[in-house]
Amino acid sequence: MKLKLSSIKRFLRNSPFSASSKMKTDNVTYHKDYIEVELSPKVYSVDTVFSASYVLMDRAYIIIDGDPKRKLMVRLRPKKKYSLKDLAHEFNDELLNYSVYDAQCRRNSRLREELLKRALFTNLSPSKKARVETKHKRSDETRETLVPWEEKYRNES
Repeated sequence: MKLKLSSIKRFLRNSPFSASSKMKTDNVTYHKDYIEVELSPKVYSVDTVFSASYVLMDRAYIIIDGDPKRKLMVRLRPKKKYSLKDLAHEFNDELLNYSVYDAQCRRNSRLREELLKRALFTNLSPSKKARVETKHKRSDETRETLVPWEEKYRNES
């Protein structure tokens, strides 16, 4: 197999290990000692980018820049001897992880609220439960003033 010299030079020029390298794959641009990840806010929310970045804070220095409506740029520089390729893959994995988590939270928010209401109302007696439910349904003007327990039952003892 015969390789052309121009092919070898092109490969070496684009290699992530060369001194003046700048190689781009998908949404990641590899530089000599850091990577830049270009993200669309239509795909990943700013909160998702912050969450994924937070997970990698122990392994990389992180700079987030860009317009949250058009394009986000995340620069990751490893703190120790850490593969740039592995760092890029882990960051993209965390982006996917937090995107799925965010979608599931939004999808299950009503269910979570109903479960919390049910859990809080199970400890109330039926009369207190009815009072709490009617209290929340009334407007501020018609809401009853609650009497402290000591005043309400003072004469009975």
